[in-house]
Amino acid sequence: MASCKCGVENKAILSVLSELKSDVTVIKSKVDLVHRTVHEGNGMPPLVTRVALLESEVKSGGESSKSRLLFWSAIITAFLGLVGMIVNTIVMSRHGGG
Repeated sequence: MASCKCGVENKAILSVLSELKSDVTVIKSKVDLVHRTVHEGNGMPPLVTRVALLESEVKSGGESSKSRLLFWSAIITAFLGLVGMIVNTIVMSRHGGG
């Protein structure tokens, strides 16, 4: 008769679930930070509002407005890409992918 390793398997599953819970907590805090910065402003005007203002200025303004809009669009894109890379690195390092 084969011996049951249910206890060992359950401990392994609980360990993985604990790691996943920790990862989700870290990712949630990073996403909350991004949300505060992009949508709520985190003490400054939100990035979404800044871009909207720049877009309206570009429609009525000149060449300098367009270059500022491109600059801020690039900054926001780079910021979100960096956050994505950080989250991906955290997840991959916790699960042996990196």
